[in-house]
Amino acid sequence: MLGPFDITPVIDRLRASVPTLRQVAGAAELDAAMNSVNASTVPAAYVLPALESAGETRGSSQRLIQIVSVTVAVVIAVRNYRRADLGSAAGADLGGVVAAVRSAVLGWTPPGGEKPFDFKAGRLERRQDAALWWQDLYRTQYRIEVTA
Repeated sequence: MLGPFDITPVIDRLRASVPTLRQVAGAAELDAAMNSVNASTVPAAYVLPALESAGETRGSSQRLIQIVSVTVAVVIAVRNYRRADLGSAAGADLGGVVAAVRSAVLGWTPPGGEKPFDFKAGRLERRQDAALWWQDLYRTQYRIEVTA
């Protein structure tokens, strides 16, 4: 693979493994979702390529080999409850969805990957009237190999 990393298999895996998600999509759908989220569209997950960085070049003058570290972001949206007496429900919803997404991704080696996904970081991304937005970052690697 010469890259960039294909996130489609991650989207497919989340669709198949986390049935509580009402929508799983990519970067193109994320902006629209953040501007028009409602209770019927969450919980949802959006998969985005976040970062690629290459290690040292190996090989010879005839063959270039690099291992590329890939960070993939999964942005999760759950319903936010405005009433103070329901606020803990949003946290419980978020915890359950995040746990299900992590179970689907962690330890899985995507097609073309050199190693299984591991966890890099997670954080509350955004809080708005209709939704809480959480972002998890996962890492894997793939190999670039070019013959001159």
